[in-house]
Amino acid sequence: MMTMTSYYHTGNKLTLSQVITQPIVPISFSLSLLGLGFYFYFCLRTGLAKNEKQISWLLTFASSVVCTAVSFPYYIRFWRSGWDMQLLGMESSVHTSLVCFFITYLVMDLSLGSMYYKGRITIATGWIHHSIYIVILFWLMRSRSASFFTVNAILELPTVILAVGSMRASWRSDFLFASSFFALRLVYHAWMIVSVKQYHRLESLWLVALLVFPLHVYWFYGIAQLQVRRFKAYTSSLSSSPSLSPAIKQTVAKGTIDDDVIQLSIKASGSKLVESESSSEDETSSASKAAALAAYQHQKLGKTMRPHGLRRSKQSFFEKAYAI
Repeated sequence: MMTMTSYYHTGNKLTLSQVITQPIVPISFSLSLLGLGFYFYFCLRTGLAKNEKQISWLLTFASSVVCTAVSFPYYIRFWRSGWDMQLLGMESSVHTSLVCFFITYLVMDLSLGSMYYKGRITIATGWIHHSIYIVILFWLMRSRSASFFTVNAILELPTVILAVGSMRASWRSDFLFASSFFALRLVYHAWMIVSVKQYHRLESLWLVALLVFPLHVYWFYGIAQLQVRRFKAYTSSLSSSPSLSPAIKQTVAKGTIDDDVIQLSIKASGSKLVESESSSEDETSSASKAAALAAYQHQKLGKTMRPHGLRRSKQSFFEKAYAI
Protein backbone atom coordinates (compact mmCIF):
# COMPACT_ATOMS: atom_id res chain seq x y z
CA MET A 1 0.00 0.00 0.00
CA MET A 2 1.45 3.36 -1.05
CA THR A 3 1.78 5.98 1.67
CA MET A 4 2.14 9.73 1.48
CA THR A 5 5.31 10.97 3.15
CA SER A 6 5.57 14.43 4.67
CA TYR A 7 8.87 16.24 5.04
CA TYR A 8 9.80 19.00 7.46
CA HIS A 9 12.16 21.41 5.70
CA THR A 10 14.68 23.79 7.21
CA GLY A 11 16.75 24.54 4.12
CA ASN A 12 16.64 27.23 1.47
CA LYS A 13 13.54 28.22 -0.45
CA LEU A 14 12.75 26.78 -3.84
CA THR A 15 12.72 28.99 -6.87
CA LEU A 16 9.46 29.52 -8.71
CA SER A 17 10.66 27.35 -11.58
CA GLN A 18 11.56 24.57 -9.15
CA VAL A 19 8.06 24.74 -7.69
CA ILE A 20 6.33 24.56 -11.05
CA THR A 21 8.50 21.74 -12.38
CA GLN A 22 7.60 19.41 -9.52
CA PRO A 23 5.54 16.62 -11.17
CA ILE A 24 2.67 16.98 -8.70
CA VAL A 25 2.17 20.68 -9.49
CA PRO A 26 1.13 20.55 -13.19
CA ILE A 27 -0.88 17.39 -12.51
CA SER A 28 -2.75 19.09 -9.66
CA PHE A 29 -3.42 22.23 -11.68
CA SER A 30 -4.74 20.20 -14.62
CA LEU A 31 -7.02 17.98 -12.53
CA SER A 32 -8.31 20.96 -10.56
CA LEU A 33 -9.08 22.87 -13.74
CA LEU A 34 -10.91 19.92 -15.29
CA GLY A 35 -12.81 19.08 -12.11
CA LEU A 36 -13.97 22.59 -11.29
CA GLY A 37 -14.72 23.36 -14.92
CA PHE A 38 -16.84 20.25 -15.38
CA TYR A 39 -18.69 20.90 -12.10
CA PHE A 40 -19.40 24.54 -13.01
CA TYR A 41 -20.81 23.87 -16.47
CA PHE A 42 -22.69 20.78 -15.29
CA CYS A 43 -24.52 22.93 -12.73
CA LEU A 44 -25.32 25.47 -15.43
CA ARG A 45 -26.58 22.93 -17.96
CA THR A 46 -28.72 21.03 -15.44
CA GLY A 47 -30.24 24.15 -13.91
CA LEU A 48 -28.82 23.59 -10.42
CA ALA A 49 -27.86 27.27 -10.44
CA LYS A 50 -30.59 29.42 -11.97
CA ASN A 51 -29.67 33.03 -11.22
CA GLU A 52 -26.54 35.14 -10.99
CA LYS A 53 -26.31 34.88 -7.22
CA GLN A 54 -26.44 31.07 -7.26
CA ILE A 55 -23.97 30.88 -10.16
CA SER A 56 -21.52 33.16 -8.35
CA TRP A 57 -21.41 30.73 -5.42
CA LEU A 58 -20.85 27.51 -7.38
CA LEU A 59 -17.05 27.59 -7.43
CA THR A 60 -16.83 29.00 -3.91
CA PHE A 61 -19.04 26.21 -2.61
CA ALA A 62 -16.98 23.49 -4.31
CA SER A 63 -13.67 24.98 -3.19
CA SER A 64 -14.72 25.46 0.42
CA VAL A 65 -16.12 21.92 0.67
CA VAL A 66 -12.93 20.37 -0.72
CA CYS A 67 -10.66 22.52 1.45
CA THR A 68 -12.65 21.82 4.62
CA ALA A 69 -12.85 18.07 3.95
CA VAL A 70 -9.13 17.72 3.21
CA SER A 71 -8.13 19.98 6.08
CA PHE A 72 -10.22 18.29 8.77
CA PRO A 73 -8.00 15.22 9.47
CA TYR A 74 -4.85 17.35 9.39
CA TYR A 75 -6.40 19.89 11.75
CA ILE A 76 -7.39 17.10 14.16
CA ARG A 77 -3.84 15.77 13.99
CA PHE A 78 -2.51 19.27 14.70
CA TRP A 79 -4.84 19.59 17.70
CA ARG A 80 -4.01 16.15 19.12
CA SER A 81 -0.27 16.83 18.78
CA GLY A 82 -0.56 19.66 21.28
CA TRP A 83 -0.43 22.27 18.50
CA ASP A 84 2.99 21.17 17.24
CA MET A 85 4.15 23.93 14.87
CA GLN A 86 6.35 21.52 12.95
CA LEU A 87 3.16 20.17 11.39
CA LEU A 88 2.67 23.60 9.78
CA GLY A 89 6.06 23.57 8.08
CA MET A 90 5.87 20.34 6.11
CA GLU A 91 5.54 19.35 2.48
CA SER A 92 3.84 16.41 0.81
CA SER A 93 1.88 15.65 -2.35
CA VAL A 94 -1.41 16.20 -0.51
CA HIS A 95 -0.42 19.62 0.79
CA THR A 96 0.95 20.77 -2.55
CA SER A 97 -2.11 19.46 -4.40
CA LEU A 98 -4.53 21.34 -2.14
CA VAL A 99 -2.60 24.58 -2.58
CA CYS A 100 -2.68 24.12 -6.37
CA PHE A 101 -6.40 23.37 -6.20
CA PHE A 102 -7.11 26.58 -4.32
CA ILE A 103 -4.98 28.65 -6.68
CA THR A 104 -6.97 27.17 -9.57
CA TYR A 105 -10.21 28.13 -7.83
CA LEU A 106 -9.03 31.72 -7.36
CA VAL A 107 -8.09 32.05 -11.03
CA MET A 108 -11.33 30.46 -12.24
CA ASP A 109 -13.45 32.60 -9.93
CA LEU A 110 -11.98 35.69 -11.56
CA SER A 111 -12.10 34.42 -15.15
CA LEU A 112 -15.54 32.78 -15.10
CA GLY A 113 -16.84 35.52 -12.83
CA SER A 114 -15.93 38.10 -15.46
CA MET A 115 -18.25 36.28 -17.85
CA TYR A 116 -21.11 34.94 -15.72
CA TYR A 117 -21.34 37.16 -12.61
CA LYS A 118 -19.33 40.23 -13.39
CA GLY A 119 -21.37 42.43 -11.05
CA ARG A 120 -20.34 40.31 -8.06
CA ILE A 121 -16.59 40.45 -8.71
CA THR A 122 -15.32 43.65 -7.11
CA ILE A 123 -11.87 45.19 -7.32
CA ALA A 124 -11.14 44.86 -3.60
CA THR A 125 -12.64 41.45 -2.79
CA GLY A 126 -12.06 39.98 -6.23
CA TRP A 127 -9.03 41.03 -8.21
CA ILE A 128 -6.89 42.41 -5.37
CA HIS A 129 -7.92 39.85 -2.76
CA HIS A 130 -7.49 36.81 -5.03
CA SER A 131 -4.21 38.06 -6.48
CA ILE A 132 -2.70 38.55 -3.02
CA TYR A 133 -3.69 35.04 -1.98
CA ILE A 134 -2.18 33.56 -5.14
CA VAL A 135 1.13 35.24 -4.31
CA ILE A 136 0.97 34.01 -0.69
CA LEU A 137 0.22 30.43 -1.74
CA PHE A 138 3.11 30.31 -4.21
CA TRP A 139 5.33 31.73 -1.46
CA LEU A 140 4.25 28.88 0.86
CA MET A 141 5.17 26.32 -1.80
CA ARG A 142 8.51 28.03 -2.35
CA SER A 143 9.08 27.92 1.41
CA ARG A 144 8.07 24.23 1.43
CA SER A 145 5.39 24.90 4.03
CA ALA A 146 2.25 24.00 2.10
CA SER A 147 0.97 22.13 5.17
CA PHE A 148 0.31 25.51 6.78
CA PHE A 149 -2.46 26.07 4.25
CA THR A 150 -3.81 22.52 4.52
CA VAL A 151 -4.20 22.64 8.29
CA ASN A 152 -5.67 26.13 8.32
CA ALA A 153 -8.01 25.49 5.40
CA ILE A 154 -10.47 24.52 8.14
CA LEU A 155 -11.20 28.25 8.14
CA GLU A 156 -13.21 27.58 4.99
CA LEU A 157 -15.94 25.93 7.09
CA PRO A 158 -17.90 29.20 7.53
CA THR A 159 -17.73 29.66 3.77
CA VAL A 160 -19.39 26.28 3.26
CA ILE A 161 -22.26 27.37 5.51
CA LEU A 162 -22.58 30.73 3.79
CA ALA A 163 -22.40 29.25 0.29
CA VAL A 164 -25.11 26.67 1.04
CA GLY A 165 -27.40 29.36 2.42
CA SER A 166 -26.73 31.66 -0.52
CA MET A 167 -27.58 28.95 -3.04
CA ARG A 168 -30.59 27.57 -1.14
CA ALA A 169 -32.34 30.10 1.10
CA SER A 170 -34.21 27.39 3.02
CA TRP A 171 -30.87 26.00 4.26
CA ARG A 172 -29.59 29.35 5.45
CA SER A 173 -28.39 29.61 9.07
CA ASP A 174 -27.04 33.02 9.98
CA PHE A 175 -26.32 31.95 13.57
CA LEU A 176 -24.28 28.91 12.51
CA PHE A 177 -22.33 30.96 10.00
CA ALA A 178 -21.63 33.84 12.40
CA SER A 179 -20.63 31.57 15.29
CA SER A 180 -18.27 29.46 13.16
CA PHE A 181 -16.80 32.61 11.62
CA PHE A 182 -16.18 34.10 15.07
CA ALA A 183 -14.62 30.91 16.47
CA LEU A 184 -12.34 30.16 13.51
CA ARG A 185 -11.54 33.43 11.79
CA LEU A 186 -11.29 35.60 14.86
CA VAL A 187 -10.47 33.53 17.96
CA TYR A 188 -8.43 30.75 16.33
CA HIS A 189 -6.80 33.12 13.86
CA ALA A 190 -5.71 35.49 16.65
CA TRP A 191 -4.19 32.59 18.57
CA MET A 192 -2.46 31.38 15.41
CA ILE A 193 -0.76 34.75 14.89
CA VAL A 194 0.84 34.62 18.33
CA SER A 195 1.82 30.94 18.09
CA VAL A 196 3.31 31.21 14.61
CA LYS A 197 5.37 34.22 15.66
CA GLN A 198 6.81 32.29 18.59
CA TYR A 199 7.34 28.82 17.17
CA HIS A 200 7.18 28.61 13.35
CA ARG A 201 10.43 28.41 11.40
CA LEU A 202 9.25 31.02 8.86
CA GLU A 203 9.93 34.25 10.69
CA SER A 204 7.73 36.40 8.46
CA LEU A 205 4.74 34.05 8.31
CA TRP A 206 3.04 35.63 11.32
CA LEU A 207 3.06 38.97 9.50
CA VAL A 208 1.04 37.43 6.67
CA ALA A 209 -1.50 36.12 9.18
CA LEU A 210 -1.57 39.50 10.91
CA LEU A 211 -2.17 41.28 7.62
CA VAL A 212 -5.30 39.22 6.95
CA PHE A 213 -6.75 39.44 10.47
CA PRO A 214 -8.13 43.03 10.31
CA LEU A 215 -10.05 42.04 7.20
CA HIS A 216 -11.74 39.24 9.13
CA VAL A 217 -12.64 41.68 11.90
CA TYR A 218 -14.11 44.07 9.34
CA TRP A 219 -16.15 41.30 7.74
CA PHE A 220 -17.49 40.17 11.11
CA TYR A 221 -18.50 43.74 11.83
CA GLY A 222 -20.40 43.66 8.54
CA ILE A 223 -22.09 40.40 9.55
CA ALA A 224 -23.22 41.96 12.82
CA GLN A 225 -24.55 45.04 11.04
CA LEU A 226 -26.62 42.96 8.63
CA GLN A 227 -28.11 40.93 11.47
CA VAL A 228 -29.02 44.06 13.44
CA ARG A 229 -30.77 45.52 10.40
CA ARG A 230 -32.61 42.28 9.77
CA PHE A 231 -33.74 42.07 13.39
CA LYS A 232 -34.98 45.67 13.36
CA ALA A 233 -36.91 45.02 10.15
CA TYR A 234 -38.45 41.92 11.68
CA THR A 235 -39.56 43.58 14.92
CA SER A 236 -40.88 46.59 13.02
CA SER A 237 -42.91 44.41 10.67
CA LEU A 238 -44.41 42.46 13.58
CA SER A 239 -45.51 45.57 15.45
CA SER A 240 -46.98 47.29 12.40
CA SER A 241 -48.43 44.29 10.54
CA PRO A 242 -50.14 42.01 13.09
CA SER A 243 -52.37 40.48 10.43
CA LEU A 244 -49.53 38.81 8.55
CA SER A 245 -49.51 35.04 8.59
CA PRO A 246 -47.06 33.18 10.90
CA ALA A 247 -45.41 31.60 7.85
CA ILE A 248 -44.46 34.99 6.39
CA LYS A 249 -43.26 36.25 9.78
CA GLN A 250 -41.08 33.17 10.08
CA THR A 251 -39.66 33.86 6.62
CA VAL A 252 -38.60 37.33 7.70
CA ALA A 253 -37.14 36.00 10.93
CA LYS A 254 -34.94 33.60 8.99
CA GLY A 255 -33.73 36.45 6.81
CA THR A 256 -34.68 34.72 3.57
CA ILE A 257 -36.24 37.80 1.96
CA ASP A 258 -33.14 39.39 0.49
CA ASP A 259 -32.64 42.51 -1.62
CA ASP A 260 -33.46 40.74 -4.89
CA VAL A 261 -36.83 39.62 -3.53
CA ILE A 262 -37.54 43.08 -2.14
CA GLN A 263 -36.90 44.62 -5.54
CA LEU A 264 -39.30 42.21 -7.22
CA SER A 265 -41.84 42.77 -4.47
CA ILE A 266 -41.71 46.52 -4.91
CA LYS A 267 -42.45 46.14 -8.60
CA ALA A 268 -45.28 43.74 -7.90
CA SER A 269 -46.93 45.95 -5.28
CA GLY A 270 -46.19 49.36 -6.76
CA SER A 271 -44.04 50.25 -3.73
CA LYS A 272 -47.16 50.27 -1.55
CA LEU A 273 -48.40 48.04 1.22
CA VAL A 274 -51.21 46.00 -0.30
CA GLU A 275 -53.61 43.57 1.25
CA SER A 276 -54.99 40.45 -0.30
CA GLU A 277 -58.72 40.76 -0.92
CA SER A 278 -59.11 37.04 -1.27
CA SER A 279 -59.86 34.97 1.81
CA SER A 280 -58.46 31.79 0.26
CA GLU A 281 -54.92 30.73 1.17
CA ASP A 282 -53.78 29.81 -2.31
CA GLU A 283 -50.34 30.47 -3.79
CA THR A 284 -51.36 33.81 -5.31
CA SER A 285 -52.56 35.13 -1.96
CA SER A 286 -49.37 34.03 -0.19
CA ALA A 287 -47.19 35.61 -2.85
CA SER A 288 -49.17 38.85 -2.59
CA LYS A 289 -48.70 38.96 1.17
CA ALA A 290 -44.99 38.26 0.88
CA ALA A 291 -44.65 41.00 -1.74
CA ALA A 292 -46.57 43.42 0.48
CA LEU A 293 -44.39 42.64 3.48
CA ALA A 294 -41.18 43.05 1.51
CA ALA A 295 -42.36 46.37 0.09
CA TYR A 296 -43.36 47.52 3.56
CA GLN A 297 -39.93 46.62 4.93
CA HIS A 298 -38.32 48.56 2.13
CA GLN A 299 -40.41 51.64 2.95
CA LYS A 300 -39.67 51.42 6.67
CA LEU A 301 -35.94 51.02 6.18
CA GLY A 302 -35.64 53.48 3.31
CA LYS A 303 -35.64 56.50 5.63
CA THR A 304 -32.57 55.42 7.56
CA MET A 305 -30.62 53.38 5.05
CA ARG A 306 -28.77 54.07 1.83
CA PRO A 307 -30.40 53.97 -1.60
CA HIS A 308 -31.26 50.49 -2.79
CA GLY A 309 -28.43 50.25 -5.31
CA LEU A 310 -25.72 51.09 -2.78
CA ARG A 311 -27.29 48.87 -0.13
CA ARG A 312 -27.33 45.91 -2.49
CA SER A 313 -23.73 46.57 -3.48
CA LYS A 314 -22.65 46.60 0.16
CA GLN A 315 -24.46 43.35 0.96
CA SER A 316 -22.97 41.70 -2.12
CA PHE A 317 -19.54 42.93 -0.99
CA PHE A 318 -19.84 41.27 2.41
CA GLU A 319 -21.29 38.03 1.05
CA LYS A 320 -18.56 37.57 -1.54
CA ALA A 321 -15.86 38.76 0.81
CA TYR A 322 -16.52 35.91 3.24
CA ALA A 323 -15.19 33.42 0.63
CA ILE A 324 -11.69 33.48 2.03
